[in-house]
Amino acid sequence: MAKRPPIGKCIHCLKDRIERNWDHVFPIGWYPDTTPHNTDKWKAPSCVACNSALGRVESRFIALIALTLDPKVRETSGIPQKVLRSLKPEFARNEVDALARTAAAKRVTKSIYRGTFETENVYPTAGSEAARAGPDPIPFLIPAELFEKVTEKIVRGIMYVEAKRFIEPPLRVQFFPDSAHMPSSEFLQVIQTHGKTLERQPGIQINHVTTPEDGVSGLFKIIFWGGQIKTYASVGAD
Repeated sequence: MAKRPPIGKCIHCLKDRIERNWDHVFPIGWYPDTTPHNTDKWKAPSCVACNSALGRVESRFIALIALTLDPKVRETSGIPQKVLRSLKPEFARNEVDALARTAAAKRVTKSIYRGTFETENVYPTAGSEAARAGPDPIPFLIPAELFEKVTEKIVRGIMYVEAKRFIEPPLRVQFFPDSAHMPSSEFLQVIQTHGKTLERQPGIQINHVTTPEDGVSGLFKIIFWGGQIKTYASVGAD
């Protein structure tokens, strides 16, 4: 890891003249084992408070999502196994860590949906097709805010990585979930026609287009782990 960035502005809360550290745009633990060792992992400057808060969001998100991923493909190699290990107190470093792992495992268990399972309520690209199509799928309740916060974090980070730009008012990031209509949408057609691709394969690919007027407003498609999850976002004024 490079030395800390200098005093400056946080890409998330936009506070200026504050102490910052490096925030990994795509969290380190989300890169599969098959990621080349010389991969330059994206990072952007974040204040300590935002980095800590978003780290907790990422931990909650991956603890649920990882259990729906296909562990046998290169795009997610090692991720489900690492998450499962992180939930087991027998692998803890100390007593405090053991208690934290036990609490995390309980949160995951509480997130299992025990009502009537309706396929139309499933996020279309959350988890592997095999997990969704199996004879006895185990659905998890994943708060929408986790999808929203993870997507916004990545969009803000990638805007800095690519153009050293901050997303500031009146511009804001708006999250869009995947849907059956998205492949034929004008949103996606614009990205496919005019956009560019940034990637750190095999873990993540970002397709996006920005307007020439300000170089920040635009549309984003984020493809996690070979398409086992897809999210979308726009950057624009209200």
